[in-house]
Order: sequence, then C-alpha cells, then structure tokens
Amino acid sequence: MLVNQASSADQNIVSSKKRDGQEIGRHLSIKVTTRSSARNRKKIPKIIHGKSTDRTGDNPPLPERFMTKIRQLGYTGNPELVIQKKLFKSDVNKVLQRFSIPGKQVENKDFLTNEERKKLNNKKLNWSIKSILIDNSLTLWDISLKKWAMSKSGQCALISKWNPVVDANELTAGIQVQLWSFRMNGQLYFVLVKLE
Repeated sequence: MLVNQASSADQNIVSSKKRDGQEIGRHLSIKVTTRSSARNRKKIPKIIHGKSTDRTGDNPPLPERFMTKIRQLGYTGNPELVIQKKLFKSDVNKVLQRFSIPGKQVENKDFLTNEERKKLNNKKLNWSIKSILIDNSLTLWDISLKKWAMSKSGQCALISKWNPVVDANELTAGIQVQLWSFRMNGQLYFVLVKLE
C-alpha cells in the first residue's frame, strides 16, 4: 500500500554535505502528492520535472452559453475537456485542412471507446469517426476524427469541413482554443471554444 499523507503543497527539506571539512546546508523544495492504494482507484497526477500532467484545474471551464446549447440538444451530462492548445500554423493551413490533436496533450483519453481506438490505430482500415462539432458561434458541423497519417506519436486530427470552421470562426495561428467532447445516443460530439 503506497500512502504518503503529506499535503500537496511544497515541502522544504534541508540536506547537508561536507566540503573541505565544513558542513554546507542545501535547501531543496519538492512537490509531494498523495498516492492511493489499489482499493482507492482515484487518478494520481504524474509529476514530470515538478509539473503535474493533470492540468484540468488550470483550464477555464466550458462557458455557460455552450452548456445551454448542449442542453438544448438533449444532453444532460458534463462534457469532458479533450485538449487546450494554441493553434499552430498547420491547424489553419488551407492545404492541410485539419485540426491536430497531439496524443501527449490530450487531457481525457477516454473520449474514445476502446473499439474506436483500435479502429483508428489500424492503418489498413483507414477509418475515421463521423462526429458533430459545435463551433464557437454555436453552429453545428459534420466533421470526422481520424488518425493523422504523418504522425508517429498517436496524433489524431479533425478533418473534412475543417477549413469552413476556420473561416467561420476567424481562427488564426496563436489563438488559444479548447476542444471538449461528449457522447449522446452513441454519437460523438466535439465543442470548439475560442479563448479570448
């Protein structure tokens, strides 16, 4: 059982070393997280170089106007954040026609079912998931999610009709966006939020 009951706040530790017969104190600051036992299966944020990979606390919540639109469609749950990122030049490039979703930046990997993940990862199938995108102006678009062929890192992309979404929402490189997801009656929905 791995349990460390220290608070998640920084703890200070003083260590000492001897140099030329003199004791030198060194002040270290580390982050301590609470770990759970096998019985308590809560998600444990990973610590990488002092930063938590669980970033959902830092991200703005889904604005109320989107929640109102989602409720009008009949969904009663809470959408999950898929990714928050700055748009790259490639995301708004008319020739590439796609919104990249780098696997390492995905906040909630459970937005896809296991079957969908298997089909997307099967290069022979060349499969895509037909989805609906609610854009920043609350317009609904038919769009597809596909594994990006040029990526070795598990990157997916929203394709088909992405360029009209870019034009309609005046998306440009450097703009911060969020992509949320929810599923209703088996249909995968995405919500694109342009952060101002």
